[in-house]
Formats: sequence, C-alpha cells, structure tokens
Amino acid sequence: MVESVPNEATEKDITALNDALKDERMGAVTRIVNGIPGAEVALFLESLPVDKRQAVWEVVDEATQGEVLVSLHDEVRDNLIEGMDTQQLVEITRDLDLDDMADIIVDLPEEASNQLILSMDKASRDLLKQVLSYDEDSAGGLMNPDVLTVRSDVNIEVVMRYMQFRDSIPEPIGDLFVVGRKGHYKGRVPLETMLTSDPKTAIKDIMDEDAPAILDKTPASEVAQDFEHNDWISAPVVDDKNILIGRITIDDIVDVIRDEAERSVMRMAGLN
Repeated sequence: MVESVPNEATEKDITALNDALKDERMGAVTRIVNGIPGAEVALFLESLPVDKRQAVWEVVDEATQGEVLVSLHDEVRDNLIEGMDTQQLVEITRDLDLDDMADIIVDLPEEASNQLILSMDKASRDLLKQVLSYDEDSAGGLMNPDVLTVRSDVNIEVVMRYMQFRDSIPEPIGDLFVVGRKGHYKGRVPLETMLTSDPKTAIKDIMDEDAPAILDKTPASEVAQDFEHNDWISAPVVDDKNILIGRITIDDIVDVIRDEAERSVMRMAGLN
C-alpha cells in the first residue's frame, strides 16, 4: 500500500490546499490536488470536515482516486465509498496492485466487489483469492503476489533482456528473488550488484543465499521489525514449503507502523 509520512513538502502542499479551499478557489484546489501523490491527497482529505472533504474528493482525478482510497483510514474511506455508485468504484479500483485491491475489496459494497472480481482474468482472481485467504495482519495479508523472480542458472544479460520484455515492473523494484525450477526460494540479488556486474556473470555467482525470507504466517508487527533491523526495501514471502509466493515492500510496512502507533495512542487513552 502506498503511504506518505508528513514532511516539509507535504505540509507546504496541504497549506496551499487549505488556503485555496478557504478562499473557494476550486480551480487552484483542482490543480494542486492532482499534482501531488495520492497518499498526500489522503492526508489532506482526512484533515477536512465531511462537507469540504466531499467537495475536494469530487475534483480528484479518477486515475488517482483508487490510490487515494487505499491510503485513507477506514472511516474516511467508508464515507467516500458510500457516495459512489458501483460502476465508479469498479473503474477506480480495477487497476490497483493486487495487495492494495485485497485491502480495499472487503470494504466495497457486495455488487461492486463482485463486478470487480468478474472484470479480472483468472490468474489475477486466483492471486487475489490467495492474498485474501490470509489474516490481514500477517505477512501473507501484506504481500503482493506479483513478484519478479529469476533463476540461478542464467546470467545478468538474460535477466535484463527479460525485464525489458515485460509489460511492467513491480514497484519499488528492490532486490530480485531467485527461485528453483519448482518455485522454491533460493536467495536474493541486490539490484545494485546486478547493474554493476559484468552482463555475462551468472546469477548464482552474485546471489545472497543466506538472505532470509519471511514465512507467510508471520505477524505484521514482526515483519515491520525485520524490515527495520535489515534496512530492507522489499522482502520475499514463502509458504511452509519454502515456495516463494509474494513480496512485501517498504510502503506496506509504513502502513503497519502507522496502525501500530495509532493503537498505542488509543491504549494510552484507555480506548480499545
């Protein structure tokens, strides 16, 4: 999931949006809100009262609305979903990454979620079903099954050619994960190492065989700790047979940290 942590640039954008909204300069609001990342738009929407939130939401570009919905807190997300019809919801969510789709599909009205699933090809439906089978607070629930894998018996040149032929590359790329013929996880190759090595170098000669994978049932809080301790950008997820089934990226972990922080504040306040 795409998340944003407030920084100087974010605060500057939100200040400009507040000023434009206060002066009812909706043209300026439209320009600003569609020129910043969806996660920043979500932060701004969460800061607004319901009436102003709806006015801003209506000028958000449809191409960004899905990303914004995924980044919103549940209460705000549910409020916006209630004001949209089935076709709108399907249109703005159908191109989301599978891990983001898994996060949001459970919040959609039944008709919208059914249509969204029917609009997917069988392979994507099967992958989505796999993610939804896990507890949302586990590694399996966090992961994206769309993962870039390579074999150890090929060289860098072959891998680079393969990446060029793909329609798209999962973002952020992070490391590449090495698997055997039956999908068993064997190690990882840092992207920097691959890009700075001789193209004729075999993947088996530069892969890190000691790099651990995360078991699919691992609690999300433990996954966050692993990312922090290892400075990972991405990490492989395996099942109990060591089959590589997906990956988790740092933006998914930011969301876990945010949720943990909110729960801590609520506990301090004596709330559930």
